[in-house]
Amino acid sequence: MLKAKNIHLLLETAGNYDFSLLEPLIPFLGTIYYDYKLPDQGTYLRYTGSHNRLILKNIQRLVDAPVRQRVRVPVIPGINTKPGQIQEMCATLKSM
Repeated sequence: MLKAKNIHLLLETAGNYDFSLLEPLIPFLGTIYYDYKLPDQGTYLRYTGSHNRLILKNIQRLVDAPVRQRVRVPVIPGINTKPGQIQEMCATLKSM
């Protein structure tokens, strides 16, 4: 396996898919970079065409997974830079 040879695998994802697709990969990964773009359903739906419920559910499932995770917030000027949005995302993540 790659881990035994000190080869680090990193996955970057928005996580908008069924967790069953990610779960079999976890033992092979060193780190997952997970993008969290918007805190509220309405704004997320307006800009992406889908809900962020699945994304948040997958982040929650990763909390106890045996892999390092880094949740990133890509800054999108005028979209997720409104007062309170970053604080809301931080509060959501902290509650997990």
